Amino acid sequence: MRNFLFAILLSACATTGANHPTNVAHVRQQIWSAMQTQAPERTIQAMGHTTETSAVVYTKTKAGARQEETWVRDNSGWRLDHSVAVEGTADSKTTL
Repeated sequence: MRNFLFAILLSACATTGANHPTNVAHVRQQIWSAMQTQAPERTIQAMGHTTETSAVVYTKTKAGARQEETWVRDNSGWRLDHSVAVEGTADSKTTL
């Protein structure tokens, strides 16, 4: 009986989805590729919070304007959900 219960417990744990880390570099490459088809004048400067289905991306235009963009992934791939301008430019110097 103990072996039967152990087998049930073991199989229940084996079917539970593992929480694996997100490959941020892979997500960045996928978003960069989608970005090149939509608006190639922007470049990715940094990545913020990233999951398999959403990511915060900090971009810079050729003119120096910075944006914080939220990208989401659906069945068709990555798409820009919304964008917010970030104060200052990437070239501005800040002191603390």
